[in-house]
Amino acid sequence: MMARLNVLVVLLVVGMALSMAAYCRADYATGGGVYVELARPQCDDEGHYIPVVEEDHVAVMGFVATRRPVARVLVNNVEAEPFTADYRPYGAPADFGCVGFRAPIVLEPDSILAVDVTDTDGAEEVIVFHPDKDACLARIHELYEAQQTDPYACLRLANAEDCDDDYDDAFVNYRRCTDVAPQFYLGWYFFGLCDFDDERWDDCAAQLRHCGQIRPDFYMAHYDLGRCQEKRGDWNSALSEYRLCENARPDFAEAHWRVGGVFSHNGQWDDATNEYRRATELNPKFAAAHRGLGEALSHQGKWDESATSLRKAVELNPKSAVARTDLAATLQHQQRTPEADQQLRKALRLDPSNGDAHTGMAQSLMQQGRYDQAWSHVHEAQKVGVQPPPTLLQQLQQKMPEPKPTVTSHTTTTPFTSHTTTSTTQPSHTTSHTTSHTTSHTSGGGGGGAVGGSGSGGKSQGSGSSSGKGSGSGNAGGKGGNGGQTQKQHGH
Repeated sequence: MMARLNVLVVLLVVGMALSMAAYCRADYATGGGVYVELARPQCDDEGHYIPVVEEDHVAVMGFVATRRPVARVLVNNVEAEPFTADYRPYGAPADFGCVGFRAPIVLEPDSILAVDVTDTDGAEEVIVFHPDKDACLARIHELYEAQQTDPYACLRLANAEDCDDDYDDAFVNYRRCTDVAPQFYLGWYFFGLCDFDDERWDDCAAQLRHCGQIRPDFYMAHYDLGRCQEKRGDWNSALSEYRLCENARPDFAEAHWRVGGVFSHNGQWDDATNEYRRATELNPKFAAAHRGLGEALSHQGKWDESATSLRKAVELNPKSAVARTDLAATLQHQQRTPEADQQLRKALRLDPSNGDAHTGMAQSLMQQGRYDQAWSHVHEAQKVGVQPPPTLLQQLQQKMPEPKPTVTSHTTTTPFTSHTTTSTTQPSHTTSHTTSHTTSHTSGGGGGGAVGGSGSGGKSQGSGSSSGKGSGSGNAGGKGGNGGQTQKQHGH
């Protein structure tokens, strides 16, 4: 009897699964579905994407095709910025309308991306993507081989190669895309972003300007051209581009954040505070904007407000060593030494090569009379190119003469210094999108605000097999329709 009952339960579950699968396929076939494709980082049509990671945030970009107008897009529960886009995601019918979206979120190499789309009638669908670099690259290559003259196939392959730091091949396929479709402005746009990733600033500016010439109302080109101008050190031009973006889209949080960064660089802390605050109002889950606001407030001596903003930044991105270091500096000014030390220790566990955190620890340990350990952190800061302020060195020298350097192995017993520092001296493209204007007030004044974070997308980290989540997602969404797997659907 029990065996028969078990068989009936299994049959019931299988039947429900088959019915749901048939429903989803019929839903898409009749045009009632939502089609989502990620472009930065690039996904395939089977629910995989190339995993990325950044210090503060990754600006995930993609496209949504629906029959009815889109009212809202969330990515991992963060409000996305929509923009007009002439694009057709995987499997989308030709008569569906399309919008682009961009969301600044915190990503880990094993992050699952959930894109929640709601149309103007209130119908909602969530499309889920799993990180699997190997599976994604293999599928995109397969699709490209089947349609090598299709500009979409060329663009998708180029985007995937960019995410994988394979810039030479990416350039070839971006060029092929723009040769096949010279008026395909998104081809020029993503071409420019790849030049940005490879630090080819002149080429980046040229591609983005050409994109803007083809599509003058595409304000994202102004935004990313502003980022490029920052990298070239042309802050006035950067501000002009960001302002053009703000004028076209006043509620674009990232544009306000970037303008705040320019003001921070110029030491215009009141203006920076206003821009950062506006960014956090527009997107309350924008961790980098909260960090920028906290830094700007700290430079005005508004320590309580600064601590509040920086705590929010840490809450939203607990793995940000920079945010914890900034919070610790503010806590030190509030004479909250134990809590500051706790944040510094966590920062150094996250990033043992954080020179500002080592400097903050040196300051705290000196005040506690632990001079030998303070010197140890001074030396660790200097190893990674961060010079503690002269006043700290002078005070410490008066308390205890600097110890003579000793020959040590690569692994030391000094707290928080057992890790190598090659990631700082040889930066990888994991941080190539980051534009930081901050010299933390931990190291004694000066500097600028906290702009940190990233631009459009991040860089590939690890393979599909090591991502932890990708191995089980091979059949997510199937090959014929959506780019991801539908998790929930709500009726009208």
